[in-house]
Amino acid sequence: MANLQKQIDALTAYFQADCARPGVLPIALTIEHFITRLDGTPVDYAQLAQVIYSMQGHDEPLREDNVYLGFRCPSYTITIQAGCQVTISLAPYPTVLQAMAVYEGCFTRLCNALAANNMYARTVGVHPSRRAELLPLVPQSGYMIMDRYFRNTGNQGGVMLRATASTRVTIRYTSEADFVRKFRVACLITPLLALLTDNVPLYQGESNHNYSIHTHIWNNVDPDRCGIYPNVMDSNFGFESYAAYILQQPLVVARHGARIVGVGRKSAFEVYPSFLGHGDIEQILSMFYYDVCLNHNGIELRTADSLAPRYAASYAQLIKTLFSSHAAQEGILRRYAGANSAQIEAAKSRMRVFGIVDTLEYLHKGGRMSTSVAVVGSLLRVKPIIPLKDGVLGLVGKGVGTKGSLAGMLKQVGDDIHPDPRLPIYYGYSGDDTLCRQFVPLMEEKFGPHGQEIRSIGCVIGTHLGPNAAA
Repeated sequence: MANLQKQIDALTAYFQADCARPGVLPIALTIEHFITRLDGTPVDYAQLAQVIYSMQGHDEPLREDNVYLGFRCPSYTITIQAGCQVTISLAPYPTVLQAMAVYEGCFTRLCNALAANNMYARTVGVHPSRRAELLPLVPQSGYMIMDRYFRNTGNQGGVMLRATASTRVTIRYTSEADFVRKFRVACLITPLLALLTDNVPLYQGESNHNYSIHTHIWNNVDPDRCGIYPNVMDSNFGFESYAAYILQQPLVVARHGARIVGVGRKSAFEVYPSFLGHGDIEQILSMFYYDVCLNHNGIELRTADSLAPRYAASYAQLIKTLFSSHAAQEGILRRYAGANSAQIEAAKSRMRVFGIVDTLEYLHKGGRMSTSVAVVGSLLRVKPIIPLKDGVLGLVGKGVGTKGSLAGMLKQVGDDIHPDPRLPIYYGYSGDDTLCRQFVPLMEEKFGPHGQEIRSIGCVIGTHLGPNAAA
């Protein structure tokens, strides 16, 4: 096992060397985009490669197995992914404002180049117009090897490669202890981040009414490399344990010189010699897609769907603010003390947001309800029961009067997902908390006592819901 230990030492030294100096927390941002014709039909690799090449200029081209995959410049990298998604990856920047200025400049260049060829960039979590099996796969050997391999590890590998797109934020750590704390916090908030960034209005070309489709797909690709990293809450978790674990998992593909070759279920420990160069380490790290994982820039949070620029900026700022606050991270660790990887994994599919509005007036004013429906609903004292999904307000039911609306939301909570008594329930209100506090004892009577917090709803959502709403 001497060879394995040398590899562990190499990865541990790599992680240690990546520690940043204390101070401003830089972030790196990566956003994936689906490219379609204006009518939604997908483009093929040859068409897309020509467009990306036209943007390259004097920048460094990126090729693998002699297949053109994009280019790199000092501030960002543009690459073509397995299903002809286009990824914009930014270098780390001290502020979200700086990062978004670079991204928006690059995104505008991309959109202009696409428009000249009657193409369009779409920021959603899953391809909006086609089933995955109808989407082209880039003719690069690594992608084709992975496509075949994932057919035997789950039922969503082909969908993941061809039809998913994400927003990924990478944060730095200053020490191994800082890494452990931030990595654990990132895993603990993954269920909430998946819910907040759920952006799949269409799935397989049809309207989607389910939550977290993107998460479901990735959870069913390969348990060896997806989901929540399994040992994150172990007492010995750190650089060495992370390195030892991934070095012994199936690697699927490896780099031999300029070639990408399939290695199947052989691990990095079996494939590579004891000496690992930086290129070898980066290739090994790139083959693991945990919701939170380590890459060459730090800790990468991968769970968010692809988001439009204004939402990506808000999400990146949320991450930066949280991981710049030691107190906030410690508060999360205390709040969820005792949680394990399996519980975090289960929570990803159990996060929901429901609300009741007291009046239809504000939904109407905000353009979310027609005049005729609002008038009739008000006359009948209808109170809609509303889920928050894909960043928008939907409608799952209606109740007449306060009692009817509370009973309807109670039923919806029970039908959609039976609350786990080990997890807290958060209640929100706008203006007056009366309706909210009426609902709490009904929930406790039906589902038993939970840890609970009651807070005021923020002004943006509250403006659309109006006063005396409850969630």
